[in-house]
Order: sequence, then C-alpha cells, then structure tokens
Amino acid sequence: DIASCQNGTFVTSSLAETSKSNFKVFPNPTNSILYLPQNVMYSKVEVFDSKSQLTRTFKKVNSIDLTDLPTGIYFIQVTTDEGVLTKKIMKN
Repeated sequence: DIASCQNGTFVTSSLAETSKSNFKVFPNPTNSILYLPQNVMYSKVEVFDSKSQLTRTFKKVNSIDLTDLPTGIYFIQVTTDEGVLTKKIMKN
C-alpha cells in the first residue's frame, strides 16, 4: 500500500490505483529533507536534475536529504514492488 498525507492524515491506497497527482511528497518546495508517504517499502528513490542527470540514489528510505543540492527543479523517481512513479520537486 501507499500512503498520502491529506490535511495531516495519512490515507492509504495501492500504488496501482494512485496517480502521479495523488502521490504527495512534502514539503515541496523544500530546502533540506523531503518526506515520502509512509507505510510503503521503497526499493529505490532516484533524484534527477532538470537535464535528466542522475544526482542521487537512495535505497529503502522514507525521506531524502537534498540539503547539498543547488537550488532548482528536480525529479524524483520512486520504485516499489508495485511500480514506478516520478514527481517534480523544487529545491530552494
């Protein structure tokens, strides 16, 4: 199952039923730590810059530290056993 935060409450649904627009990471924009929905086993989270260059790879995490990345637009690609989602994020 995958969870999203809506008004401070986590709501779960399967990844297959969750569209990209329903998958919430927070805070976005961020200046340091980006949190992913809880109750999901992420096998891999990759961070790409606006030129599609891979900048970071994380294994089995629910948060990622972007503190040392320059300000800009990034994309995170989240891989679970149920599929892959990509989300646009902004780093302040």
